[in-house]
Amino acid sequence: MLSRRSSAGVAVLEGMLYVAGGNDGTSCLNSVERYNPKTNTWEGVAPMNIR
Repeated sequence: MLSRRSSAGVAVLEGMLYVAGGNDGTSCLNSVERYNPKTNTWEGVAPMNIR
């Protein structure tokens, strides 16, 4: 992952693993990352909206 986090939401969609939100030890995160197992790479995607 690009950012260290705990308590994140995880889902698989079209063969990609998505990790959303969580906590980095000091604050709540709204960032979302995607793992591509074919290329063994992580990339950031659009963050979640905060309300």
